[in-house]
Amino acid sequence: MHKVFLSLGSNLGDKLENLNNAITKISLNEHIKISSCSNIYQSKPMYNLNQDDFLNMVIEIETNFRPLELMKYIKDIEILLGRSLDQKHNYPRVIDIDILDYENQLFNTPELTIPHPKLYERMFVLKPWCEISPDYVINNGKTIKDLMLLLDCNNNYVKFCCKKYEKSIPYSN
Repeated sequence: MHKVFLSLGSNLGDKLENLNNAITKISLNEHIKISSCSNIYQSKPMYNLNQDDFLNMVIEIETNFRPLELMKYIKDIEILLGRSLDQKHNYPRVIDIDILDYENQLFNTPELTIPHPKLYERMFVLKPWCEISPDYVINNGKTIKDLMLLLDCNNNYVKFCCKKYEKSIPYSN
């Protein structure tokens, strides 16, 4: 099994329910075990500022999927939950699921880059990730905690929203 970190975000509809539905769908696959879930954070949109705030969280999973297999599975979940196939980048979305890191492997194809190339500039990713695995070392030699401390908080505002949504999150510690 491979240790993988995923970020989840939503800024359309019932955002908490969208996150919960995504986690539930992820956990239904026999090749995935959810190890840990962060609390949920509210963040301002980046890049395209003309949209509602996001709710974000990070989960740690164990999987025997290879990176592209995992990407296909999570993209299928996004579509199932209402994300459009032809949606533009940085526009409002019901659910967005990204692979942040896959057991510290470097992976670069036209479809997928791991680690996620923008994780270093996103407090809405680093803050919840730091909550569940602050000492995890990315392949650049820095911990998640170190990366978070390097960000400018004025341009990367993130606030605690609520404890992890535990309505039906099927994960084990």
